[in-house]
Amino acid sequence: MYKSNSKNQILILLQETYMKYKPPKKSYKLSPIQLKLFKTRMNNALARTILEYISDNRLTKLSFAALMKKDQATISRWLSGDHNFTIETLCEISFKTRTPITELLNCHYLFKGYWTNPEFTALCERV
Repeated sequence: MYKSNSKNQILILLQETYMKYKPPKKSYKLSPIQLKLFKTRMNNALARTILEYISDNRLTKLSFAALMKKDQATISRWLSGDHNFTIETLCEISFKTRTPITELLNCHYLFKGYWTNPEFTALCERV
């Protein structure tokens, strides 16, 4: 059996080994088309969430524009799905609609099988 001193040495050695260990980083290689499609899906999902808010609260686009203190053209751009939202804009929408950002970006269905979807990967391979 090990003496208490050797037990301490083994524990120290194990701790040092554990502290040095770094798990390998996963690398995901994204093509530009994959990134573009992902951004488009996220923007469309956010636009859909805003449209749901407008319809659930029985607002018009004009009254939503007044709530956000933006012109109607800006709201139409948001709802088209082509607008790239900044974090400031997302915070403003979240604050004025009293909706947490996590609910605004509730797009978990986008991630389910996103990278393994055969149609998606086939589309990316064609480009």
